[in-house]
Amino acid sequence: MQLLYYANVLSLMLKRDLISVRKAFKSSMINAFIWMIVTIGIKVYVLPFFGVTQTYGSMVLVGAIAAVANMEIIHRMMFFAQNMIQDRAELNYDLLLPIPSWVVFVERALFFAISGMIISVFILPMGKLLFWNHIDLSSISIVRFVPFFILLNIAFGFFALFLASRMRGMQSIINTWLRIIFPLWFLGGFEFSWYSLKETVPALAYLNLFNHFTYITEGLRSAVFGPANYISFWICVLFLIGFIMLVSWRAVRNLQRYLDTV
Repeated sequence: MQLLYYANVLSLMLKRDLISVRKAFKSSMINAFIWMIVTIGIKVYVLPFFGVTQTYGSMVLVGAIAAVANMEIIHRMMFFAQNMIQDRAELNYDLLLPIPSWVVFVERALFFAISGMIISVFILPMGKLLFWNHIDLSSISIVRFVPFFILLNIAFGFFALFLASRMRGMQSIINTWLRIIFPLWFLGGFEFSWYSLKETVPALAYLNLFNHFTYITEGLRSAVFGPANYISFWICVLFLIGFIMLVSWRAVRNLQRYLDTV
């Protein structure tokens, strides 16, 4: 019964917080649309003149799903971190509710995840409509793609909560983007597969196996194009489940200590 009560409160908090996503939906979609047009357009129409294969655009488009989800989630996380560092008004209100603090923190992570889903879910269909014959989705497995899409956003959501739990000032928000988020994203296979990296720079490829972005992009492409040229779909799933369990526990513990809650 207690868990049902917590779940009910959590769902009400989510409904409240998701109003902000609805209000900013148009603006967020325009931002994602512009970013995708420029990024994927260059890969589809310009890079083939430099010897890049025609299928490269499809590969990067699938990676763009994770990129857009990550950008939206980090955007939301930064507002949360700013509130936590400064006046804490919104956070303190939730922490005064008759629920454990971990419910509040889990709600924030799920809010981040749902925000990422709402924006990134349009990337694949929009990319197909815009670049049509240049994007091949004939091998996509919906049965694999949909659960993995949800899983990757949850992973991003709890990782964002973990990053927020480590921030102690406004400068740390900027440092986090430049020193952690961008390198992990760019090295995590947005523009290349893990096996292509292994063929060219093996040491970096094996090091990149500690990067959760690698499993997200590889898992997505395995679900869309098939497993032949990518890390096994099920390995990616198992890694992300373990990753979520680890960072969620660590993030909640960090926030409880920092905010002195129970």
